[in-house]
Amino acid sequence: MKNDPSLDALYNKRKQSVKAPASTRSFILAKAKSTQVRASFNLWNWTLGVSLCAALLVLFQYVGLSHRQIQPQYNVIQVHRLYEESQPLELARQAAQQTRIQHADNYARYMQSQQVLATHHKLNAELVETANGWGLQTCDRELVLLTTQLVNQLRNNHRLEAQLKKGDQVEIAFDAQGRILTIKPTSKLNC
Repeated sequence: MKNDPSLDALYNKRKQSVKAPASTRSFILAKAKSTQVRASFNLWNWTLGVSLCAALLVLFQYVGLSHRQIQPQYNVIQVHRLYEESQPLELARQAAQQTRIQHADNYARYMQSQQVLATHHKLNAELVETANGWGLQTCDRELVLLTTQLVNQLRNNHRLEAQLKKGDQVEIAFDAQGRILTIKPTSKLNC
C-alpha cells in the first residue's frame, strides 16, 4: 500500500507539534539498547547450541562405531561320540534297546519289592476301645493294644489323626522291626 503524501505531511506536522514525554522516550531508547545486547547474546547462544549438537553427534558416532567393532566371540564346541564311526548304526540301536530293557527290568523289580514291603508292613484294622485305652483289631481277630503314651506320641508327630473314633477302619504302617509308624483312616477294611 502506497503512502499518501498529504497523509505523510499531516503526520510530520503532528509529530513536531506534540513531543513525547521523557519517560516514554527513555523507555524506547532502553528497549532499543537491550535489543542490540540480546542480538549479540542470541548469537552466542546459537553458537553454543550448534557446538553442543556437533559434540553430541560426534559422541553418538563414536559410541556407534565402538559397538560395531565389538565382534561376538564364539567358543569351540567339540562333539564326542559314544561309538566309533566304523560301527554301524544298527549296533547303536541294539545297544539302546538293550538299555531300555534293562531299565524296564530294574523298574519291575523295584515295583515288586515295594509291593512286597507294603504287603508285609501294612495292615488294615478296626479301631476299638479297651479297658486300658485303644486297641486295633486286625482281620485275623488279633488285638493290638495301644498305650496312652504311644497314642499321644503318634498324635504329637502327626502320625495319628485326632478325629479317629471307635469303629473307624484304619491302615497301620509298620517298620521292619514291627514298630507302628502311622495309623491312617482307610475307606474299607480289606479282610
